[in-house]
Amino acid sequence: MDKNQLLYEIIRAAMTEKFFLKQIKMSAEEMDSFLGGRDPQELSRALLKSADDRGRFSAKKVLDVILPYLHALGDPPAEGRLENAYNYILGQLFPEKNAINGPESKGTVRGRLFLLQFLKALHRYEEQTLPFDPSIDMILLKPEEVTANGYTEEYLQLRRLADIGYLYEFMRLGTELTPFNTLGHIAGVHYVAMHLAYQLADLRIPVDLALVSGAAAGHDIGKYGCRKSEEKRVPYLHYYYTDLCFNRFDMPLIGHIAANHSTWDLELDNLSVESLLLIYADFRVKSSRDRRGREIVNFYTLEESFNVILSKLDNVDAAKEHRYRRVYNKLKDFEDYVIDLGADVSLPDSPQSRPGRPVAAPHRDYSLLRGDQVVDELKYLSVEHNIYLMNKFNNQEDFASLLETARSEKQWKNLRTYVSILGEYSTYMTEKQKQMTMRFLCELLVHRESDIRNQAGDIIGQIIAHFNEEYKKELPAGVDLPQKEVTNESVWKDLLTQILLPDHKLTDQHKKWIENSLKSIVYALLANSSGDRRGAYIDDLLFWYRKDDLTEQNKEALLQAAMMIDPDFCTGEQKEVFLDFSAGIMTGKNSGLKVAAAGVRSHFGEQEAKGSYIAELKSCLGYDPGRELTREELSEMYLDNLKASTPWPVKIANIRLMLNTLENGGSEEQVLHVATHLGNLVKVSETVVVRRRAGEALVSIIDRMPLSQRNEIAVELGKGLEIGDYQFSKYIPDYLGMIMLHLPPRELDELITDLEKFLGATNGQVAAAVLHTFGIVTENYNIYESVFGNAETAQARLSRKYKLISLIVRGFANYNDTISQEALWTIGKNIFGSLSLSLREKYDIFCHCGKRILTLYENRREGELDFFNNAAVLKHIYRFICEYELEVGAFDIEEIRKIAFFPGTFDPFSLSHKAIATEIRDMGYEVYLALDEFSWSKKTQPRLQRRKILSMSVSDEENIYIFPDDIPVNIANPKDLIRLREIFCGRELYFVAGSDVIENASCYRVPPSDGSIHSMNHIIFKRSSDERRDASVGETPYPNSGDVINLHLEEYFEDISSTRIRENIDSGRDISNLIDPVAQNYIFENGLYMREPAYKHVLQARDMHLEDFGPADPAVLREMESELVRRGYDMNALTSYFSRKDVRMVVIRDGKQNDKAVAVAAVNRLDSIDLLSAFHDQDIAAYIRSMAAGSIAVIGGLFFSERSSITNLSQTILVELLSELLAHDFTYVVYHPCDKAGLNRGAIRAVTKQGFVNIAPEGAQPIYAVNARSPVIIFKNVDTLIKHPLNKNEAVLAAVEEAHDRLLAMLRRIYPGELVISYNAGIMYHKIIHLLTEINSVSPVPYEKKSYGRYMAVPFGKLLEGSAVPNTVTKSLHTEKYFNRDVTDFTIEESGFYSTIENQIKTIKSFNRPVILVDDLLHKGYRMNEIDPILKDNNVDVINTVVGVQTGRGRDLMTIKERTVESAYFLPNLKCWIDESDMYPYIGGDSIKDEGVPVADHDFISSLNLLLPFTVPTFLGKISRESFYDFSMTCLENAGSILRTLEEEYQKVFERKLTLKRLGEVITDPKNPDLFAHVKLDESMAASAFVEMNIEKLIRMRKMFK
Repeated sequence: MDKNQLLYEIIRAAMTEKFFLKQIKMSAEEMDSFLGGRDPQELSRALLKSADDRGRFSAKKVLDVILPYLHALGDPPAEGRLENAYNYILGQLFPEKNAINGPESKGTVRGRLFLLQFLKALHRYEEQTLPFDPSIDMILLKPEEVTANGYTEEYLQLRRLADIGYLYEFMRLGTELTPFNTLGHIAGVHYVAMHLAYQLADLRIPVDLALVSGAAAGHDIGKYGCRKSEEKRVPYLHYYYTDLCFNRFDMPLIGHIAANHSTWDLELDNLSVESLLLIYADFRVKSSRDRRGREIVNFYTLEESFNVILSKLDNVDAAKEHRYRRVYNKLKDFEDYVIDLGADVSLPDSPQSRPGRPVAAPHRDYSLLRGDQVVDELKYLSVEHNIYLMNKFNNQEDFASLLETARSEKQWKNLRTYVSILGEYSTYMTEKQKQMTMRFLCELLVHRESDIRNQAGDIIGQIIAHFNEEYKKELPAGVDLPQKEVTNESVWKDLLTQILLPDHKLTDQHKKWIENSLKSIVYALLANSSGDRRGAYIDDLLFWYRKDDLTEQNKEALLQAAMMIDPDFCTGEQKEVFLDFSAGIMTGKNSGLKVAAAGVRSHFGEQEAKGSYIAELKSCLGYDPGRELTREELSEMYLDNLKASTPWPVKIANIRLMLNTLENGGSEEQVLHVATHLGNLVKVSETVVVRRRAGEALVSIIDRMPLSQRNEIAVELGKGLEIGDYQFSKYIPDYLGMIMLHLPPRELDELITDLEKFLGATNGQVAAAVLHTFGIVTENYNIYESVFGNAETAQARLSRKYKLISLIVRGFANYNDTISQEALWTIGKNIFGSLSLSLREKYDIFCHCGKRILTLYENRREGELDFFNNAAVLKHIYRFICEYELEVGAFDIEEIRKIAFFPGTFDPFSLSHKAIATEIRDMGYEVYLALDEFSWSKKTQPRLQRRKILSMSVSDEENIYIFPDDIPVNIANPKDLIRLREIFCGRELYFVAGSDVIENASCYRVPPSDGSIHSMNHIIFKRSSDERRDASVGETPYPNSGDVINLHLEEYFEDISSTRIRENIDSGRDISNLIDPVAQNYIFENGLYMREPAYKHVLQARDMHLEDFGPADPAVLREMESELVRRGYDMNALTSYFSRKDVRMVVIRDGKQNDKAVAVAAVNRLDSIDLLSAFHDQDIAAYIRSMAAGSIAVIGGLFFSERSSITNLSQTILVELLSELLAHDFTYVVYHPCDKAGLNRGAIRAVTKQGFVNIAPEGAQPIYAVNARSPVIIFKNVDTLIKHPLNKNEAVLAAVEEAHDRLLAMLRRIYPGELVISYNAGIMYHKIIHLLTEINSVSPVPYEKKSYGRYMAVPFGKLLEGSAVPNTVTKSLHTEKYFNRDVTDFTIEESGFYSTIENQIKTIKSFNRPVILVDDLLHKGYRMNEIDPILKDNNVDVINTVVGVQTGRGRDLMTIKERTVESAYFLPNLKCWIDESDMYPYIGGDSIKDEGVPVADHDFISSLNLLLPFTVPTFLGKISRESFYDFSMTCLENAGSILRTLEEEYQKVFERKLTLKRLGEVITDPKNPDLFAHVKLDESMAASAFVEMNIEKLIRMRKMFK
């Protein structure tokens, strides 16, 4: 279609739109006729000819072309058609401008509509045919895109305004009719904002594209609303008009962002990503005028814009530039964050309306970051948390969900976090959200924890103070903000009524708590208010002081509130009201109220009243005002203060009088008594106000006490942390921390050491209180120099400070969430959020712990509560970083030039490992601990659990970090070592190893090569025994050319070994002298290392020989002749059968009997034509013919010795034969022995076990047959999961065997006449070992001298878990099947606590060996499909795959993947595969987790057994509902039987109960079925008890299935 035709089609489509036709009052036919009055081609040519050199249409030139149409509709308006159209829309947007004067004719209206719609059509043509121009084009989101993504629905209103309100056409007209190019700036800002917004959305950042587009498209719409007289103030006033316009069209959300896009809006700490994008875009798009005075749009970089804007600002002085640089820095941080994600902030030379998809930036390993990178990464984390948090706040449903989660929270610590977050972000809530939050906080005013009540009261005060958003921008002259229905003051008045007249349904205690919260609310409200508004709040409060019908509790609450008000906030008249109220109280008899009133009189009174306060207090309490208190009176006060019945105002007054006694010359003894009493109040008082006043008083007198007495007080408070109830002890840290700073150095260090022990305890609340105490000490540590500056060196004082910081960081590493959250909170609030610490002090602390905080954060699982906690803490850190960079300059953190790379299995990381690392660190090195995965023969705990132990163990040490998980370093692989050198390029790199590693590791014995280990610098640590040996025989030079530094390992650490640690764990003994105490708790709580061998079990081929399936040989019968004759076999008949050419056989030979044949099975093929002659029965022949769909096999001989050491010989030989028949495409098998003796009990039992059924008529000789077309396969492997010694226990093995037989029987019932093959794990292992060792050209028997084949075996399923193949490097790829919650789908991911599959494969690649993959089954290939692309991406050389069972489908899959595969057994098809252990709860099973959530982000992953009552076992195929039930019941009963036997035998062997917690001592990888969401099982119960519960549940469901 040519341009003329295309243009006309677009015009016609626009001019016949329904809405337009309705407005202009024409039909589509009439419009077609109207347009057809002129040749379409001529119209198009005229229009195209009128376009400028860019192809853009000018409204003025278009008007000339279409004037004939417009004249036909009516006469032109007086001001001109273009001006009329512009003014009309301007009047719609801003009616107050009165842009259209008087009524208009019908012709004028119709002409205007025609003109605007015609211009819209031309603009559509431009959009379709011209290159995108960001200074004029503005492409809005499509409505379907908005609804599909759940973006703000207000945007649809904006689309409607743009579409039928001709908003874009209005802006285009403005560029021609006014000297301003407002559209150019708006379009440019929209382009830049959406350029980044699209990329952020693609990078999965939660951004509302509609909110960004709408706000950007209308952010300067207010410029059109400014009056003529306001032209010079447009940059300041247009925000007001923008907000006015959006609210007029009911778009408050978009309007809020659009109207707050000033650079100064960045002074707010928490902005949504949509606001940040708009401010950022507006910052980068600036207008200027060319030589002809035309306004042109310029796109700048952020830095260029900064300089441009700075030059334009009015009255720029140093203070204003400083303020401006502060907000610019925040914008730069946002840009850097976006770039770090992978977004491109540069604008392309050829602009596009939508940028290409960005490539996410690769993850940076925090441990490898240098100083400035650490600072940047913490900034990015803070920005990201703020974005996600504001997204939750902006989403009404998410916000309501947050409040409901907080409502249901029972833990005090957790609830505090939620409440703190609400307080932190209350300023940025909408008014509706503030009302929702206040309702929640008012509920908390009756919470049993007093500090929760006080905290809720504080935040209620904050919210009221900021309830109506204060308009901070300039208002037009003569304009007042409209009054709102709900205002700050109306909310305050309603709340006062709610507090002082509480609901009569509440208990007296609840009423008291609510009224007592008034003081907190008043204090926060007035502290966050100013000017006239503060005065109004006080007046509203004073209304209640004038009332005559107040209760005693009302009066107490009002007296408390009065004490919270700064007298300077009050006018003289207001003070008089307080004084009159307290004077009235003083005439009463309530001593508690009177002492409170005395306080108010002193607080608001003149100096004379303040001076008489003490005397008045004494008088109120019945003491002589004219003298000091006697010892007896003080003693009486001590007793009164400890009584629950004493009113708290009296207790406060008593404390004040005690202090007054000391101030007037109290004795040393009195000081001790008062201090001891105050300490007791801090520990046991039930009232928070009393505790706080006692604590403050205690701190105020601590300097008056002798040093020894101070220590006693501090020690007693320390004990209060440990033994006190947490609701009391949580208040101790604030005062204990301050008192500790008044202890001499030695006593202070002793107390720190004592408190440090609690960090290694299991009581999370005590540890949290200790961390809070350390935070208080650290925050106020600068006063210690002034108190004890001459008592120690500056270095000693500094070392103590760093130790305290390290202990807090150590708490952050703790596995206990309570401790970890408290530590991080302390870091944020008491250190980086502290008002007491200077920027320099915070910087010094940051240099010592910033990187550690970041690396510990990297490996934290972040649940919802953690997220909110982290967001608040990161905000404190971010504020500090911003402030420091602005006030001081860039961070300059000294980099350590020497690197020590210390690899090891660290299974577990012990104190000897830590001693080595710290000694090297003290030598001036930065130490990197690398978890070694290349000691493949060791049976280690999962990598991430070892990493957790390692992290907790070194978290309190500076400059010791854990090497990244995704960079494997094999010291035998020069490529890995070259990469390691590149990582630490420019720094000295040393490799750390023990002298035994140097002597024994194979990589040192091979000749040196480029990049090999021989050329690296070494730090070699020697044990004392090694040094004594070297001294006697002479030291052998090390085989390396780099520098060597020898390190001596103290004898104490020599005795620490993983073997010793494991022995102690098995015995349940304390190991805190061997490993970190917190790591010890983690190990015991998670049942790690329980009866775990240090090395993998090396599998060995069984002492048996399986001969290949081949022609029968009568000679084999002679080896078993004596047994066969004894059983009644006719040897002639057997010999005759075995001599037939069509008979084939399999043979098992016993190695322990000189390879004598101990089992033989023989079979022959039978064609359907020969059935009658073979069975001599027409009915049987007909039956077999009807059942057999393929080849028929007849087993004529099945013999097995009873004297062999090989177990289950009968089943083994039969399974081998059946597998061979299936592999040769036999689909029907008959057992018809050539000799009647073959129908003995043992043989019949063997064949019926596999599903054979008697098909002979009743009374006839039995003939057993089975349909083998689609067999059921069961993998018998339960015994392989049981640990030593119970895996050899006869009772246990018998229980396992009986359970297996029951399962087989059930499967035979479900699939009558179908083949059921039971593969024994031991036999399958035997065959797989032979296949692997043959491929690897090694012996299946371990060599005496270690030697390994060229290839490595990589099991990637459950097969060979924890085992090794003889003479073959064996490294498992730990994968797991994870079902989603509704069990409709599953994924293949890494097993729990293991590295990701990709990182595991990277490690395998680093072995630098060709790989043989190993698994039990290859059928549908789910695991193979997951790992194969990753193997190829990492260039892993897979030379073969070995599986236990391969199906035809599996073979096809590997052919498609161009992979070779060998198998122990080949089955053309199968009905279903059953891994027996997976059917038994607590013994085995697959896993279940939340879909889309990474494995590492789960605290606990439950298992799933595919049976009732957990799920319906649909994998069994189309069977009856009853069969589902019966199968499930059999599996549950089997599990219960096996577990009960294990429990009984465990009790006999170890003399203790086998509980769920200890199940790991007997089962290799115990499972915990998914019973209830968020419910933790009682680990003190036996697993069999839970199975009984499952059986009971299933019985309740029987009517559904039976």
